[in-house]
Amino acid sequence: MNNPVALINDQVVDKFRNYFQGTAFLEWEILSGLKFKTAWTYTYSDRKQRQFTSGENLLSYKGQGYAYMNDQETTNWLGENTLTYSKTFNKGGNHSAIASWLGRVNYAYKGKYLASVSFRADGSSKFAKNNKWGYFPSAALGWRISEEDFMKDISWIQNLKLRASYGETGSQAITAYQSLASFSTTSYVLNGSSAVALVPGRVPNPDLKWETTK
Repeated sequence: MNNPVALINDQVVDKFRNYFQGTAFLEWEILSGLKFKTAWTYTYSDRKQRQFTSGENLLSYKGQGYAYMNDQETTNWLGENTLTYSKTFNKGGNHSAIASWLGRVNYAYKGKYLASVSFRADGSSKFAKNNKWGYFPSAALGWRISEEDFMKDISWIQNLKLRASYGETGSQAITAYQSLASFSTTSYVLNGSSAVALVPGRVPNPDLKWETTK
């Protein structure tokens, strides 16, 4: 009787994976309020797999050995060009301003366990002093199942990935100064003459803040 341990070990499997991703961008303010941004992301993936199973191996089919070789190299460029124009056109002197900050971190472990976390902060002059800024996080986790050892014998599956994500976005779709009190004019008769007075128009709302969508 053959040694079961030897039979199981009579197999050679070598699997390698290299993965790289980098992003660079350039932003140019052409005119006041008019900005052009170009961003480029380069991704390189190199996957090599070598497998040999002898006919003495318990995993062989009817005592027939087999060899398997697979090389995959992928290069990808992603370009994004954005032209943005921002200006407020509002009668009566109603002006607003907005500022944004965005940070993102991507992480990959052994080319199969992926994580991405981003955080966005948006500020708008439309809201009250204590609520001008809104904070919107997002996160994603990925599992490239096709890189696991138990998938190595399934040659017809090249890329199988499971992904779950969560994120929040904000909206400031209101007109300016909605958080402040307003007054309007009214006419009345005083001692037989027409007069003008100020009366309250809108009640202040200091709790007005960003609308968050999950």
